Amino acid sequence: MIHHKNKFIFVEIPKTGTTTICSALNSNYDFATWRHRTFMQYRNEYPIKAKEYFKFSFVRNPWDKLVSQFHFNRGKFGMENYSFKDYIRAFHAGHVVSIRSQSYLPWLVDENGIIAVDFIGRFENLQNDFDHLCDQIGIENKKLPHKNSTKHEHYTKYYDKESRRLVAEKYAKDIEYFGYKFGE
Repeated sequence: MIHHKNKFIFVEIPKTGTTTICSALNSNYDFATWRHRTFMQYRNEYPIKAKEYFKFSFVRNPWDKLVSQFHFNRGKFGMENYSFKDYIRAFHAGHVVSIRSQSYLPWLVDENGIIAVDFIGRFENLQNDFDHLCDQIGIENKKLPHKNSTKHEHYTKYYDKESRRLVAEKYAKDIEYFGYKFGE
């Protein structure tokens, strides 16, 4: 999402609260374009604005994200009979590939691999980080609606050793960079 009046770019990483955040931001604005573009895509389309505007994004614990993604995708893409463990094995093998399953860092970096956004919030701290963001972009704080959520147990209940390891391998750079740990 890019907003010219308040001069910000929201790099929306799927399954990290983006629908909720966009819903809250769109209710305040008259012009916005959006839906899952990387920083580099914005920079290529709006080179001057990408330098000048405040850029932000949100990330999420990868193990939690994949449980949410599994429930969101359930019954789609030929996965009707997949168990969660089947889904993780297919994901790890590259059979479940979509923008929703990509690593976070490629969304956030410039051509040199350097983080190019000014603020990275966390799904785990969504309301507090959104409040901080509102202060940064000069809009009134508001309570976030809960949009596009999936109903399921706590993500730790879905994993065994193998599935935990497979996700850790796939998201190794993100886990290291953002300091995520299983169960936290």
